[in-house]
Amino acid sequence: MALYPSTVQSTFPALWFAKLQVAYRKALVYGDVCNRQYEGMIKEMGDTVRIQTVADITINTTYTRDAVINGQSLTTTDQVLPITQSTNFNFKWDITNQTQSAVKNIMEEAMSRSAYQMADNADQFIADTMKNGVSTASPDNSLTAITDVGVGAGDTDPYDILVDLNTLLSQSNVPKEGRWAILPPWFFGELAKVPARVSFGTADNLKIFSGGYMGIDRVSSLRLYESNNVPTTNAVPTTGAFTIIAGHSDGITYANQLTKYKSAEQPDGFYTNNLGLMLFGALANRPYALASVDCTKAA
Repeated sequence: MALYPSTVQSTFPALWFAKLQVAYRKALVYGDVCNRQYEGMIKEMGDTVRIQTVADITINTTYTRDAVINGQSLTTTDQVLPITQSTNFNFKWDITNQTQSAVKNIMEEAMSRSAYQMADNADQFIADTMKNGVSTASPDNSLTAITDVGVGAGDTDPYDILVDLNTLLSQSNVPKEGRWAILPPWFFGELAKVPARVSFGTADNLKIFSGGYMGIDRVSSLRLYESNNVPTTNAVPTTGAFTIIAGHSDGITYANQLTKYKSAEQPDGFYTNNLGLMLFGALANRPYALASVDCTKAA
């Protein structure tokens, strides 16, 4: 199919179809699984959000009648969520374009694409923040890399991988309610082929794979999400190592705010500049509430 790039004003003498073709967009999910309770607190680039955590309370295991019980002073630990990331856009819109019925939806689509692309940039940043924030000390919540994920003879079962990630979260006392895992499309495809789901599965284990994306919604307490922003060593959809992350919203905090948007008419022409700015930041404030494994699709 031939494509003919052009500026908006080059609408003559060709006949243009009146309905604009809207771009397909990939799903953005990393921001949706974050703790976002600090949104709205950001004012300017470089702002920081201070997060306080109350330290554990000492529990006495003995009690002596009539003895004085010394009170413990409450202490807090501060963490700083830095707002260091920004994205912006600026495109021109000529006033004569408003009279062209064939392109009347272009302005709306341009705004929609701009907003989406900024959100996509933030989604990728959150994914990288999660990957780098997984606890690798005590506890170590990163599984050994797996290079043969699939359902063939000798392959590592994708279902087993999710169970192992969920077990790491349980060992870190992460609440079961609200756990999730984000997977690349190829991993979803392999998961959908697991024999327990497609052949001799019982009513109970079939229920594990019911509903949701591709007929799969939840595995081993993990609600599953599909994303093309899963961190990877290769841009090819099924090649390279993909970092699959499981966790709880308490493990990652994200804050963003589209702080400025303006449409400014320019004095040197009959057009307006449309500008948008978004500031955001993310912090793996509870690394033990995240778990990860690098997976490569079996050949």
